[in-house]
Amino acid sequence: MITELLYSLNNYLYYILRLNPKIALLLVSIVTVLISTLVYKRFSNQKEIKRLKTLVKDMNKDAKAHMDNKEKVLEIQNDILKYNMDLMKLTMRPSFYTIIPLMMIFIWLSLVFAQQPIMPGAEFNVFVPEYNNIDLTSEKVIESYANFEFVNQSQTNEGLNFIFKAPSTTGKYNYKVDESSHSIIVSNYPVYFERKINTESEELEINTGKLIILNLFGWRLGYLGTYIIFSIFINTIIRKLLNVH
Repeated sequence: MITELLYSLNNYLYYILRLNPKIALLLVSIVTVLISTLVYKRFSNQKEIKRLKTLVKDMNKDAKAHMDNKEKVLEIQNDILKYNMDLMKLTMRPSFYTIIPLMMIFIWLSLVFAQQPIMPGAEFNVFVPEYNNIDLTSEKVIESYANFEFVNQSQTNEGLNFIFKAPSTTGKYNYKVDESSHSIIVSNYPVYFERKINTESEELEINTGKLIILNLFGWRLGYLGTYIIFSIFINTIIRKLLNVH
């Protein structure tokens, strides 16, 4: 059921997924940060948070002014610690309303944007952990992916790597592993499809290489790093616009 829902999201989010991954991640960041900020503002005591932040700020200034008095500084630091704990409790409470939805969004992002899509005519790798009867596993894997052109296979200490070539036409291509049906989507943009298959006798993992979304002066970032950087800037702007403490 979950797999079917994830596949259906490819259609519902079609106009987002077909965008440049940078733009898609930017839109996701804006939506998630905006919703999280609105929930935080609605379910947090903004007056008390502002009061405590102002108090802690003033106490830090006071501590700097008494640097020559260690006992006084220690007393102030203990009070700051106490107020920071109170502040943490106030700011953490609203997160209980958003933690599960945000986790679901991160899971979806990891399933769609973590690796490159299988583009028409592109090669992709199917990894199979080593089994006792490696020849039988090889035959079964090649037979399972009969809709794709078999290119090569190699053996490592961990198992077997199979290289297949995708058809030249985009679309959803079905295959079977131990009589269970699965699908691979050949697409020009990132979409969800099952990359890890586990059955009673087979374990397969489809790999296409990390999807690099953002390149900051040679710092090649995937979906998570890109989302974090976008969210930091967006969060700062939205909090100022909404006057959120």
